[in-house]
Amino acid sequence: MVPGQATAELRIESCTRLIEAGNMTPSDLGDAYFSRGVGYRQQGDFDRAIADYTVAIRLAPNARVLVNRGAAYGYKGDFERAIADYTAAIALDPRNANAYYNRGNSYEHEGDHDRAIADLTQAIALNPRDAQAFYNRGVAFGNKGDLDSAIADYTQAIAIAPDYAKALENRGALYGKRGEADRSIADLTLAIAIAPGDAIAFYNRGKTYLDKGDDDRAIADLTQALTLKPDDPDALYDRSLAYAHKGDQQRAKADMDRYVTITVGRMLDSKG
Repeated sequence: MVPGQATAELRIESCTRLIEAGNMTPSDLGDAYFSRGVGYRQQGDFDRAIADYTVAIRLAPNARVLVNRGAAYGYKGDFERAIADYTAAIALDPRNANAYYNRGNSYEHEGDHDRAIADLTQAIALNPRDAQAFYNRGVAFGNKGDLDSAIADYTQAIAIAPDYAKALENRGALYGKRGEADRSIADLTLAIAIAPGDAIAFYNRGKTYLDKGDDDRAIADLTQALTLKPDDPDALYDRSLAYAHKGDQQRAKADMDRYVTITVGRMLDSKG
């Protein structure tokens, strides 16, 4: 048993004993149910976590428990209930940055970029040093098509947390979309140095090299991306283009054939 699992099991056992003793005040009993719910959540048992959080809320309603139950609903993909819990938490505690942060993320999962941005902006106002909130708002801006605002948020996240590989990766990708190849490559090179196992960073740098006309470096990066993620159709497609640019038609055709096989297979699977 790994240490985290052992800690969760001990928490559950201890809280269960307290609950079954039957001699606690409603407030303390609510805390015990909440703590046991945390243990179940640590084990990935979100249904039991939600059940315990629900009892805790009934015994002693508070924002912290509502935020945790909302998160458990979010893990299950039930963003509608998650949003309802975060909204209730905000009503109880309007300065709860976590409630705004989590509700913003839930709105983004639902594709509601404007509400996501509004909530993440409020979370940042309450906790201006939250690099993750800047990063997630950057994602929402990017998904909305506002590349300048997304880059600004990734830049702020990096200023707070200089080793934030995903922020560097995403900013680098957006620089690439804006045609700023050198900035793109610089960010992606830093991201790869921090997280050398990230296939997406290698893919994005390879694509930037391809757009820049540096086919050899593009092939090297796209090959590394495919080593880390062998069935990435985008990497296969772009590497095929790079090989074609170099006149290596045999390798270009091999990559394109594999690309077609993967994409057609996935289309058939989605229909099946």
